[in-house]
Amino acid sequence: MGSKRKYCPHCDEEVVLRVYQRHYQQYFDTSNNTWINANDESDCESGGIPTVADLGDEGGYDDWNCSYVGNNQLGESDTTFETADLDKKIKALVKELEEEDQAFFIEPDNDNISDNADHNKVEIWDTITETEINEDFQEESDGSDLFVPICDEESKDPTLLALANWFCLFLTFLWHFFGLSDACISLILSFFGTFFTVLGNIFPCLTVLTIMLPGTLYKLKQSIGLKDDKFIKYVVCPKCSAIYKFEHCYKKVGRRTVPLKCTHVDFPEHRQKKMRKTCGATLLKEVELSGNKTRLYPFKVYCYKPVIQSLTNLIKKKGFVGNCELWRHRQSSPGILSDIYDGRVWREHLSVDGKPFLSDPYNYALQLNLDWFSPYKHVPYSVGALYLVTLNLPRAERYKKENIMIVGLLPGPREPSLNINSFLEPFVKELQTLWTDGVMCTFNDSGKRVTSRFRAALLNVVADVPATRKLCGFVGHMARKGCSKCEKEFKTGGFGDKIDCSGFDPNEKRRILKHRHHVEEIQKQTTATGQNRLISKYGVRYSSLLKLPYFDSVRFHVIDPLHNLFLGTGKHIMKNVWLGQEKPHISKEQLAQIQEKIDRTKVPSSMGRMPLKIASNFGGFTGDQWKHWITLFSVFTLKGVLPTKEFEMWRLFVLACRYLCSPVVSINCIAKGHECLMKFCRQFEKLYGPKSVTPNMHYHTHLVDCILDYGPVYSFWTFPYERYNGMLAENCSSHRSVEIQIMRKFLNMQFLHVICKPNEFQDEFNHCFPIEKESGSLSETVTDDKAIIQLGNLSQGHVDLDVTSMVSTMHLIQMMGPFSMELLDETWVNNLKCMYTNIFGILAPNICGYIKTCKAVKIIGDVIGAECSRYRRSSLILAKWCALGGQIDLSSECARPGIVEYFFSQFVMINGKSELVIIAKVRWFQKHPSQNHYGKPVEVWCKELYEMSGPASFIPVQRIHGKFVAGFDQINRENIMCVIPLPQKLYV
Repeated sequence: MGSKRKYCPHCDEEVVLRVYQRHYQQYFDTSNNTWINANDESDCESGGIPTVADLGDEGGYDDWNCSYVGNNQLGESDTTFETADLDKKIKALVKELEEEDQAFFIEPDNDNISDNADHNKVEIWDTITETEINEDFQEESDGSDLFVPICDEESKDPTLLALANWFCLFLTFLWHFFGLSDACISLILSFFGTFFTVLGNIFPCLTVLTIMLPGTLYKLKQSIGLKDDKFIKYVVCPKCSAIYKFEHCYKKVGRRTVPLKCTHVDFPEHRQKKMRKTCGATLLKEVELSGNKTRLYPFKVYCYKPVIQSLTNLIKKKGFVGNCELWRHRQSSPGILSDIYDGRVWREHLSVDGKPFLSDPYNYALQLNLDWFSPYKHVPYSVGALYLVTLNLPRAERYKKENIMIVGLLPGPREPSLNINSFLEPFVKELQTLWTDGVMCTFNDSGKRVTSRFRAALLNVVADVPATRKLCGFVGHMARKGCSKCEKEFKTGGFGDKIDCSGFDPNEKRRILKHRHHVEEIQKQTTATGQNRLISKYGVRYSSLLKLPYFDSVRFHVIDPLHNLFLGTGKHIMKNVWLGQEKPHISKEQLAQIQEKIDRTKVPSSMGRMPLKIASNFGGFTGDQWKHWITLFSVFTLKGVLPTKEFEMWRLFVLACRYLCSPVVSINCIAKGHECLMKFCRQFEKLYGPKSVTPNMHYHTHLVDCILDYGPVYSFWTFPYERYNGMLAENCSSHRSVEIQIMRKFLNMQFLHVICKPNEFQDEFNHCFPIEKESGSLSETVTDDKAIIQLGNLSQGHVDLDVTSMVSTMHLIQMMGPFSMELLDETWVNNLKCMYTNIFGILAPNICGYIKTCKAVKIIGDVIGAECSRYRRSSLILAKWCALGGQIDLSSECARPGIVEYFFSQFVMINGKSELVIIAKVRWFQKHPSQNHYGKPVEVWCKELYEMSGPASFIPVQRIHGKFVAGFDQINRENIMCVIPLPQKLYV
């Protein structure tokens, strides 16, 4: 469309609006409201195009008033002016004027993206200052000053400076960890500045301290080291998601800054010229700030944190490198998978192509996660977060906030439809460097400065199904070849028909060589039609991760148990199959009764959020709540509510989840879990028909391979990342540049976790910073894998408790106060002697009647409490220990429930040596005749009937098998207790 024009009395013809406005300022006399005619002037600009009279020798073009100015006018110039030079200058001038006119007045193309239909419309940001915009887009820091002390040792008065640094550090801690607003912190700074100024007038010695304290938020950031953003901000095309650096998204035309358009071409080799056109979407928008100032700002921003920079900062952190090498010294039992190191992928990558990789020190395996979350409660806006973790770290440290690397934040408001390759490009380039060349880094090793080469490889991708498709290059799960693990073809039927995913027999697995061949064939196509035809045929797409020579798109991505089992099949059956029909299987009254049963249960305090809102069709359940409902509460609450066939089918699903979703899993349990899962799937297909089978149920067939490849599900499920999504969502305080806000606050919180505090006054101020207490310390990690394995075997009754095993595991147990001294009566002393005789084989052990009692013990971080204590919710235990009549049965295979009365410690003379033992005094519940009324995993026990007191009333804490959830119900009008075992929290 042509430029808008208006009649100019000075020129006596129509001109573009820009020229008319300039002529109005130059040639309109406001005193008598008259125009100066062009005939009286020699610099007329008709239609914005200069005349010959506007040109002169050795002149220049004035960018501001668009007129050509020179040393001489034409009437006074040298007559030898070359005509060719004149023509060139006129053409260049006309072209520049036309570009400038188009930049301001041309309307946007009709094919621009729908959610930014009017790119030329000025947005009003009257509450935003130019300083805030400059903070968003300034020159990026290289990140070399990320973890530096805030204390200046060269200060003349280090004591006062240390106090000022403590003040700044504490205020920054409040700001980030308690979500205080910038305005609140500014007000606090203003108050303390005034307060110390007044105090300095009264006590002149404090005047120096007053000067040291920051008076503004900017100075506070500068004093801590948070002034500059430690990440890159890419401009994202709102139409095709191509990314650009900000300085490449505008150009200077005259003295105005003009936004450029996206130059990306989808098919540059297309046969038809019209299909080779660029995207053409405007990259920047014009915003009006406070003070009527205008700036260019991106429509979308991709925040990217360089991986090499993040990894280097972790390596420099105290204790990180040492903890990454601990896995080499761990011990594991045959047939037991306790972490990712026991999986097939880790073992196969100890060497790659005949060269050592993980077997060599300082070579790391990485895990990538992608998930979208909404930073607003009632606004449909989704932000994608890319996380990276180092798998070499122990599992207890792997997912802590200070060890998580956030790679990037993908901008909203919606997820990309097919792939995210443009966002992965900078990430893949760094991974290529880490694989081929590595990065040289200096770190502290036992007080010595060591420089070494560090390499890394991406060996695991964990995400839900849609995100996995975008990362690894597969079609959607509802497509004909929608499985990313095998070659199974789903029956799609006609338009509107449900996809048929039935059939659970093994299918041919996808192979990476074949996958790469298909992708290459697709990439050779020069048209969208050709590509889409092959994509539909093979079920694959191109992914930037395939640029990594070692990356196996098929094997390296896993089926996430959280989304597959709990948020997938379990949620689907409850909400869609049983409650979403016209005649639901479970009525509203029955749902209310189920909620009442759950509310009466006794659960340990460490379990987290209980399932609530069941009466409102399980509304708003989190992943943890679905997991607890399925594995713990559903069997004993649905008994008698569902028909027998449906209930038995559901019980198989619950058993499969319990077998497979354990912190430490055996090969035997994996086989049992897979068998239960396949039986469940076939029964579901038989009861509800092939059309009711979902893709998630087909993915159940591949879950066992993921566990064998990567170890227990605790090593790769997405629960930790879901928790971080919630934390990121809390960091959003406004609707402007939400991605920048979130990235900035998360990195600042990580920075505060590892910042160096002043050496002075640490004893006085450290208690005000509970960061380490919340996140734990690397030095506090339990690394004695042999003792943990021994403790696990003792608790399950696999080995006998002897002096050696008791002593070797004692350091894993911690007694918790308050403590008291008590005297046992003669009956209890005799029972204790009998207990020691049973376990140690001592005929007449010499024990003292005085004992040191407490109300709780902590076993590898897991608290077990006493009945009459603040930890009473954790006092219900299971152990293979007690037989009828209160006698000890060391060979028992039945884990009996009991309730702990108290704990005590005492010294016992064994083989002439005094040994410390920690004992629990327990009341054991009696068996019920209807013990298997519900079926596994729920057992029925007498509610208030206990076994007789005897030697079994005392049990060494090493023999406690675990805790359980107690539910209460009635069988034949008799009150009973339902025992639902909880998995042991033993991490090796």
